[in-house]
Amino acid sequence: MTLKQIWSSKGMLEGTLQQALETEYPRYEQPPLAQRRAIILSGMYGSEVVAFIASYREAGLPPCVFGAAVPNNWQRRVRELVNSMWKDQAAMVAREQPQL
Repeated sequence: MTLKQIWSSKGMLEGTLQQALETEYPRYEQPPLAQRRAIILSGMYGSEVVAFIASYREAGLPPCVFGAAVPNNWQRRVRELVNSMWKDQAAMVAREQPQL
């Protein structure tokens, strides 16, 4: 499976997801070590998404959240979308925690 990768720069965080995904050659910026990471996938079949996420985790890469580029979030600012993804992740983790 060959995937096109678009690394978000700080400037891209203020644009829409559409603008970010349509960027041809963004300038790569090394994120800080403690930076929260998000991966937004687009144009993949469900089985490809599952395989990608499994490969990511098996590789021991830094923790991140995964999302999909869908029409509902196409015009959202990347920063807002990523923050929303992390809030959803925190809510799911909280639900999985045993209640004392």
